Amino acid sequence: MQINYTNISNSFALLYHINFMKTNGILIDSIIFMKHNLNSITIWIILSFLSINIANSQSVRLVRTDVDSTREGFVTSTYMFGFDLVIDNLENCNNASFRLKFDNAKYVKYSGAAIRDFGSEGELLIYENVISGGDEVILDIGVFSGQPLQENEFDNPNLVNLEFVVLPTAPDNQSVNFSFENAFGASFVDGVGQSIPLSAAPVNYDIHGFVQVWPGDSDRDGDVDNIDWTVVYENLKFKERFPGFRSFKRQNPSTLWKAQRALVWDMEDATYSDCDGDGEISATDFFVVYLNLTEDGGSVKSPSYNSDESHIGKTHNDLQNQNEIKIPIYASHSSDYYASIASVSIDNKKIDNLLRVEKGELFNSNSNLMYDIKSQSVEFTIGDFDKSFSVKENGIIAYLVFSDNSDVTTSDIEINTLKGVTRNRKLVDLTLVNSLNEAKENSIISVKSNSVDINSEELIRLVSIFNISGQKLFEAEPNSKQFSFNKSEIPHGFLLISIDGQTYPLINR
Repeated sequence: MQINYTNISNSFALLYHINFMKTNGILIDSIIFMKHNLNSITIWIILSFLSINIANSQSVRLVRTDVDSTREGFVTSTYMFGFDLVIDNLENCNNASFRLKFDNAKYVKYSGAAIRDFGSEGELLIYENVISGGDEVILDIGVFSGQPLQENEFDNPNLVNLEFVVLPTAPDNQSVNFSFENAFGASFVDGVGQSIPLSAAPVNYDIHGFVQVWPGDSDRDGDVDNIDWTVVYENLKFKERFPGFRSFKRQNPSTLWKAQRALVWDMEDATYSDCDGDGEISATDFFVVYLNLTEDGGSVKSPSYNSDESHIGKTHNDLQNQNEIKIPIYASHSSDYYASIASVSIDNKKIDNLLRVEKGELFNSNSNLMYDIKSQSVEFTIGDFDKSFSVKENGIIAYLVFSDNSDVTTSDIEINTLKGVTRNRKLVDLTLVNSLNEAKENSIISVKSNSVDINSEELIRLVSIFNISGQKLFEAEPNSKQFSFNKSEIPHGFLLISIDGQTYPLINR
C-alpha cells in the first residue's frame, strides 16, 4: 500500500496515521512526502514502514550532553540542559517516531533540537503541545534518515539532541520527569522491513533552584557552632576535589547574619559551606563561622581531624623538626579577640617549600587551625570555640613552616590581611610585624653586624633566646636599661628573643 502526502496541516497526522495502520496490521510499502512547507520546514523524505516484527531488546534512552555522568541527575535554574536520544540494539535503522512527555513545564521549557546521526540528508519533525494548565508538555517527534528502507550504516543511531531551559523561578527540591509513549524504530533485517517498538524507562531530574543561606550555618540547623566548622572542612577545596562541578557566587554577598539568596551548587551541601558567598570554599569561610558564632557555640566537643590530604585542612602538628624553618607572624591588638584570619603572599619560587602553618603561642592546644596553600599565597584561620577564651596580649599568632632547604627570607613574604573577631562579632585589624626591618622599628632590639643591642626605657631583667623548636639557647640577666651580646653566641637562622616575657622575632644572618 502506498500513501502520498502532498499537503499536511498537522505534521503528526502522518505519524498517528502510520501508527494506526501498524496497530491494525495494515501493510505499507512506502510513504512518499511531496515537497511542502510545514512549520517553516521543507521536507524531502522517502521512507518505508513494513510489516510488524516485535523485538523486546530494542530501546531508546536519554544521554545528557551538558554535563558528565557524575552530574546527570539534576538540572539547574537559569541554565540550559540537554540530552541525546539514542537507540540501542537496533541495526540498519531508517527512522523513528515517539512521543516524549515532561512535567513541571511552568519552570522547564523546551528550547530547541538538532538532528544527529542522520545528518544533512535526514529530517526532523517536532510538534510541541502544551497540556491545559501548563504543567505538562508533549513533544511528538519523528526523525527520518531520508533514505529508502534498506541496509545502511545507522546501527544504534543517535537520533536527536533536545535542549531545555530551567527558569529562574524554579523552586529548589522539585523535579522534572521525562517519559516515552508510542516509541517505534524502522529497521531492515534479513531483507525484511520491520517496525519495532522501543522500550524506554522514564527519567527524573532533580531541580537545583535558589535557596536561602545564612552565613556560617553550614549544617542548616539554625545556629552557628563548631559543627558548622566541621561541615565547612568536609567541603574544603571543593573545585579541586570535584573537577567540573559548578559553584556559584551569591549576588551582593555579605557575611552578615541574615538570609541571602544563593543558587544551589552542583554539590548541593557545599552551597551552605560557602559562608562568604564568593563561590569558593577556603579558610575565609572558617572565619565566618567564628564571626557569626551563636551564644551556645562551643557547647559541644571541638572538632578534630586526621587528614592525609596535602595542603587541605591540616591542623597543628605537635612534632617539631629542628631542621625546618619557621617564620613567626607577630600580632598586637587593641581589643581582645578569639579568632583571626590572615592572607599572606609568598614569592612563587619559595611557596613550594611551604610545608604548613602552625598555631602560635597566643592560641592554646584546643584552638582550631585551618589553612589553604595556593599558588602564590596562603590563607589561614585560627580560633577557639571555648566561650571563655580570648587573646588578651601581644605575641606570635602563627608560624609559616618551610622546609630546611628553603632560602626563604622575610622579604619573600607579605602579609596582606590580618584580622581578629571579638566576642561581640566585630572585626578588628591586628597590628603585625612582617619583616625584619619592621621588627627593628617597632621593638627595642637593634641587630648589628656583630652584635644584638637592646635599649629600653625600663630596667631589663631577663633576656632569653629560643630556636624554632622552643629550645633555650641563651639567657642573661642584665638588670640594666641597655644590654648587648655578640651574635657569635647564638646560631644563625630564625630565632625568638624574649625580653621580660615579651617575645620578638630575631633573625641572625
